[in-house]
Parts: sequence; structure tokens; C-alpha cells
Amino acid sequence: MDRKKWKTGLKVAGMFVVCGLLLADLTGFVSAAIDDDPPNSPQPSIPAKGVHNFFEGTLARTFRYQSSMVNFIASSLAVATDSSAGAQHRLEGLINDGRDVASLEEVLTEYFKLLEEAKIANDSAREIIDRHKGFNAKGKVLNIKDAGETIRAVGPHMKTARENIAAAIRVVHQAISEYSPSTSR
Repeated sequence: MDRKKWKTGLKVAGMFVVCGLLLADLTGFVSAAIDDDPPNSPQPSIPAKGVHNFFEGTLARTFRYQSSMVNFIASSLAVATDSSAGAQHRLEGLINDGRDVASLEEVLTEYFKLLEEAKIANDSAREIIDRHKGFNAKGKVLNIKDAGETIRAVGPHMKTARENIAAAIRVVHQAISEYSPSTSR
């Protein structure tokens, strides 16, 4: 029995020796590959003017985007105000039909209030853009710091205008879904 254990131990030891030799041989290849690698190649550097140009371009594109969005919001508000005349006419027709329109009148009041707040916010954004501090009249960056301040100042006004327009649309959509003829039967 002792002899059997001894043979098994010898086999295990032999396997360790073979594995060790194989691993030593493999690590030699890896080590040789690392030693034979070429030295680090120099990385391209971006000159300071390149970084400056990058930020100027980003600010100029953002300024143009904000300008076009302020114009788009203004035209959307004009369309919404014009289309509200049709809503007033329809409301008068419902009153003439003897329908209870108190809830619709509340909705229209809320709608006009939200649109007015959106218009005020959009006008504030337009004033900041018209001053174009840090930019020339064509939107080219003249001063990066001032241009960044202008971009940051316009953002909250645009956000308020967009959120109020979205809220006005939700109010009208909800009122229409609640007041539609299929639900009032």
C-alpha cells in the first residue's frame, strides 16, 4: 500500500515538474516579446490654439442653436395664440348649444397663462441673445468667458419656455380627452 501511495505521489510530482517547465517556457516567450517591443512612440499633442478653437466652435454652434430655438419658440407661440381664437369661437358655440363649459374656460385660462409665461421667458432669452455678449453680430466668439456666460444665461429661459409650452399642450390634451363627446354620453 505504501508503494501505491508513493507511485501516486511520484506521478503528481512529475506533473508539477512538467507544468513548471511548460510555464517557464511560456513566460520566457512573453518576457522576450516584452523586451523586444519598440520604445513608446510619441503621442501627438494638441497645441493650445487647437483647444481654444474647439471651445470657440462649440460656443458658436450653441449660440446659433439657441438663436434658432428662440425664433422657433416665438413662431410656435404666435401660432398657438392665433389658433386660440378658434378655440374661443368653438367655446362660444358650445355655450350657445347650452353645454356646461366652465371646466373648458378654466383650461383656456390656464392655457393662456402658460403661454404668456412661455412668451416672457422666450423674450428674456431673446434679449440676452440680442446683446450677444462675447459674440459678434454673426455669432463668432470674441471672448470665450463672456460667450460662455451668455450661453449659460439663455439656457434657463429657454427651458422655462419649453416646459410651459409642453404644460399648455398637456392641459389642452387632458381637457379634450375628458370633454370629448364619447366620454360625455
